[in-house]
Amino acid sequence: IEVGADLDNELARIDAQLREPGLDPTRQLALWRARVDTLRSAVSFESTRRWLAANGERYDGALVQVD
Repeated sequence: IEVGADLDNELARIDAQLREPGLDPTRQLALWRARVDTLRSAVSFESTRRWLAANGERYDGALVQVD
């Protein structure tokens, strides 16, 4: 599912930046906050996907796709 992959990619991008040596503490805090927000989004997405599956439905990315 594209949304899940996008969230995984965002986490990987943030984690890569957090590994940079000499990261400014202000930037580091901003990245940690972004990581927490992204994790919350991932949990929300997965919870919704599982709720839909439990109710015999499936996630349809076309309903939220923006062109």
